[in-house]
Amino acid sequence: DLPISIFSLKTRQLLCRLFDEQDKMGRDWCLLAIALQQQHLIPQLDQDDTFQSKTDQLFEELTRKNSSLPIRYLLQKFLDIDRRDAFE
Repeated sequence: DLPISIFSLKTRQLLCRLFDEQDKMGRDWCLLAIALQQQHLIPQLDQDDTFQSKTDQLFEELTRKNSSLPIRYLLQKFLDIDRRDAFE
């Protein structure tokens, strides 16, 4: 399986745009962090006052901890939190 670290810049930007926006059902970067078992990062990322994408920071942390995390795993998490738009 291909690792998420090989995402193109465009793919990463599109995912960040999708998850950084407030979702009316709460399916944003916070729920993605929980689905990825990274809920401990939420307070740290939420307090970050920089203008960097929270989703991008989450992806950075994921690839730093596990550079071989498969894309298939991430795609399944998108489906688990009912984000077919991100999956597609």
